[in-house]
Formats: sequence, structure tokens, C-alpha cells
Amino acid sequence: MAHSGDSFFFSRPQEWAWYHRFQHVWAMFAYCTLSYSHRIEDFNFLTAKAWDTIRLAPMSFETKVCFWVGKALWFVWQLVFPLMLGVSFKHMMFCHVIAEMSGSFYLAIAFQANHVAEEIEFQNVKEGAHADDWAEMQARTTQDYGHGSWATFLLSGGLNYQVVHHLLPGVSQLHYMAIQPIVKKTCEEFGVKYNCQPSFWTAARSHINHLYTLSLPPAVKAE
Repeated sequence: MAHSGDSFFFSRPQEWAWYHRFQHVWAMFAYCTLSYSHRIEDFNFLTAKAWDTIRLAPMSFETKVCFWVGKALWFVWQLVFPLMLGVSFKHMMFCHVIAEMSGSFYLAIAFQANHVAEEIEFQNVKEGAHADDWAEMQARTTQDYGHGSWATFLLSGGLNYQVVHHLLPGVSQLHYMAIQPIVKKTCEEFGVKYNCQPSFWTAARSHINHLYTLSLPPAVKAE
């Protein structure tokens, strides 16, 4: 979701537009379309061979086969197989859309609670400017939530320990709980802000509040 361009007003260096005014409301509906938009982006990425500033590396024959076979299997499993079992088209589409929308919303709001919230800093480096230390930037621009809750850990796939995930992406999520106190202590020693909310709900509320604050027109914020 961090690549949503100007559709959302996520950080102050962006330019405010009239359609941002109620983004804290319509964003909740937009999040339900995440799975569909990403599937379209997959094909756009493949044909344009670039996504914004990210260029697509040359794909091997095996990679192309995996891509197209994977898409075909998803289509058959989700849309063709139910019809073969006698499920009506309307019922199949109803269940499919509900499942896609609910899964998309859940995934989007979980990611946004980690990356777009009130306490999180946004890294905006102009061309030629010096960026912060990489590890320091990872801590300041992400947010944890629900430490110590196994339910939150399981439902988020361990990504409620987002700071650890960013710093050590190659480490299994099973170790995040043990590593997190070490990372937090290190941040305190070096004066780096460590963002953490007590629960998923407070983190999600922080995200919505952030969207609302940035949705206000510049003149209102100035007042």
C-alpha cells in the first residue's frame, strides 16, 4: 500500500487534493480491493517491465512458467472448480467477492497499522540528500503492536513485530518475540525512537486518525 501514489495523502510532503478530504472513510472501501488491484499490477509490471522506479529483472523461462501456471491454477481453483461441483455462478461469485474483500481489508489494515500511523516518521529523501542510517530509518518508519499476544502474533503472521521484521527480514518470525526486547533496548541506548502500540486495535485507530488529520485542507490545518 505504500506504493499507492497520490491516491492517498500519507505524508505531508505530498500535495493535498480535494479527493483526500474524506480519505479516512473511502480508504476503508479501497482496502477491500487490494487483491484485485495487485493482480492487475502483476500483469502491468510484466508488460511494462517496470513499476514506478522499480525495474523488472529479466525473467527466466522457468520463472515465466511459474507465473502463468500459478495464475491459471488460481483461476481454475477459485472460479472454475466450484462451477464444476455444481455451485451456481451467482453463489460462487458472491462467496468469491466476499472472501476477496474481507481478506484484502484484513491484510491492508494490518500493513497500514505498521507503516502509516500517527507516531511513525516518513522518510522523504530528496535527490542528492543524505539519508539516515538504514537501521535507524527502519525503526523510525515502522510500528509494532500487540507485543506478548500470541493471538495477534498468529493472526498477523508475526508482522506485529514489524521493526524486527524490517531489520532482520531473513530471520524466522518464530524468533521475533525473543529478539524484540534486544532491538528495543538498542534503540533506547542510541536514542532512536521505537514505535509500539499496545494492541492491533490501537494501531489501526492510529492509522485512521492519521488519515483523518492529513485529510484536512491546508487552510484548516493552519488554523
